[in-house]
Amino acid sequence: MVVSQVALKPSRYSLTDSVFDVLVARLHSGHIPPESTLNIDALARELEVSHTPIREALARLGAMGLVQRSAHTGYRSAPLISMREMGEIFDARLAVEPALAKHAASNVTDVFLDDLNGSVERLRTRAEGPGDSSPQLSLDESRYFHDRIARQSSNLFLSNALHMISGHSQRIQLVGIARRGDHSDVCGEHAAILRAFEQRDPDAAESAMHDHVYAIARRTRDEFEATDSSCSK
Repeated sequence: MVVSQVALKPSRYSLTDSVFDVLVARLHSGHIPPESTLNIDALARELEVSHTPIREALARLGAMGLVQRSAHTGYRSAPLISMREMGEIFDARLAVEPALAKHAASNVTDVFLDDLNGSVERLRTRAEGPGDSSPQLSLDESRYFHDRIARQSSNLFLSNALHMISGHSQRIQLVGIARRGDHSDVCGEHAAILRAFEQRDPDAAESAMHDHVYAIARRTRDEFEATDSSCSK
């Protein structure tokens, strides 16, 4: 199997983390197609590691919904996400993320604002550039913005809920539609959330986050429907 250079072999900074990164890259790139068998022995030989980091990485991917385990067939990559599942993911985000933003707005610090401002500026630079040659970097930047707000909320249970939801959200990327060119929209929405934090206004932060997640859901649904329509022709 031919794989991209980024996904050839794991580095040694942490075997489990590195194997996890390799498998995520392969899933997102399509080198591991949906509903493919993931053989632990074969992966261990190919990546030149023991079975333990492979099992640990697969368990993490299972918790994120990117792979599934069966007692009879072992691990398989998840099937493509359905419209119903995608709707449920965004319903969960709408229940959790505005609450996280509201909590975070009561714990604002200068460091927190600097972190969010830096994230908005990095995303703006990519959105206003000649073209996003690596959409994954923009997606990673957006994920950092949301994770940083979750950490600032100081609500462990809501943060853990978001972590689980975010894992399942990555299944949307397997369809390819999450690599969309909406980063200008996202940047503007992140800036609106940042302004609410600068004002130390919990209600405004909650509202801005709700509007942002709802807008992402609408854009994703529209593109999912367009992709599904083109594939059925």
